[in-house]
Order: sequence, then structure tokens, then C-alpha cells
Amino acid sequence: SDLITPRGSVEDRHALARSAGFEPHRPFCLLVVRGDGNEPARSVLLSTSTIAGEDALVGAHDRDVVALVPGEDPDALAKSMAARLGRRSETTVAGVGPLADVAGIPEAHAEGVRTVRALLALGRRGLGGAATELGFAGLIVGSEPDIGDYVERVLGPVAHYDERRGTDLVGTLTAYFAAGGSPRHAAGQLHVHVNTVSQRLERVSALLGETWQRPDRALEIQLALRLRDLLLTPR
Repeated sequence: SDLITPRGSVEDRHALARSAGFEPHRPFCLLVVRGDGNEPARSVLLSTSTIAGEDALVGAHDRDVVALVPGEDPDALAKSMAARLGRRSETTVAGVGPLADVAGIPEAHAEGVRTVRALLALGRRGLGGAATELGFAGLIVGSEPDIGDYVERVLGPVAHYDERRGTDLVGTLTAYFAAGGSPRHAAGQLHVHVNTVSQRLERVSALLGETWQRPDRALEIQLALRLRDLLLTPR
């Protein structure tokens, strides 16, 4: 709690971390662990401490357990922690990082709390993850959302195919969604035959998977298309 709500200088907080057996100058991630309320808070704390290991620093803060765990992959650490804790109770874990200094702990904790709330709101109770893996929700809860990375993860396969082949699948997707999901109306906007649009959409399915038109994924793709336009628009 003293590291999350900082008091004193950074040097004082470094000394505080070391006094608790934690080395703050190597890369580490912050995990926010929230139980389902059925297991006693102390039990969640002890289980988290055991799983995190001797090199971690674990404590209770507000309604959550917070762990500082050596490592550089917050998503993998959160997923692993949630899976291992889940053997006993439905525990949700948010991961933030990597961090390289105690000065970043307060902001990382705030992001972790927002992320664990997002996981619960998205129906991912009992799971773990980092904000960067939450799709558009990660852009909202993350402290420093990387829009370019989000666009790459959602549209990358299609955009790279266009670059290699000189096609315009991205433009076809934009027209398709603007036409309310109608290949015929999209073909009119693009001034091509409807069969051409259908063939392009089949290629999109091969690149993004057959589920790309489901409402949740379609929403992600439409948002990524809009953000891509913003990134490419000259300022």
C-alpha cells in the first residue's frame, strides 16, 4: 500500500521495496487480483503469495490483492495466475507492465483496477489478461493505449495482404460495413461487380477467420478501420 500510495522520495520507496525482499530495478509486472467474494480475502492473499513465489511482493490494498512479480509479459502472468488460483475459486486477474521502477507503481495500479473491472464487465470473470489484449476496451482502460498496435492486431493480416498483392481488401471492408453488410451495395460504391466483392470477402475470411462478421469482431474491425484512417490522415 505504501508503494501504491507513494510517500517520500523514489529512493525511499526503493529502500522500502528492498526491505520487503523485492528488487525494484529488474523488470516486473503488477497484478491486481480480485476474488469472487466467496473465498476469504486472506485465503486469496496467501494463495497469490504462494503462486507468485519468493521473488514477488504481495499484499492487500483496498478490496484487492496486488502482486509485484518479476517478468516482462503482464498478459501471460495474469492468465497464469488466474488459472492457478481458479482451481480453488473464480478469481479475476489484471496484468500491467513491464515496469522498471517503483515510480510507475501508482499509475500501473490504477490501470490494473480499470482492467480488472473491464474483464468483469466483458464477462471474463475468473480469467486473466492485460489491457492490450482486451480489444477496443483496452484502448479505454489502458494508461497509454497504443492505437497503432491495436490496428495492427485487428487488421494486420488484411493490410499486409494488400501491400503484397496490390489489392484493396481494406477498402472493400470499409465499403461493406458502410453499406450495412450488403455486398451488392458495397459493389455499387466500389464500382465493381458484386461477385468481385464476394470473392474479396472470401479472402478476408481466409485471412481473419470465419468469425470476423460476428457482432463483437465486426465491431472491433469497424473501429480499427476508423482508427486506421485517422492514423493515415495527414495532420
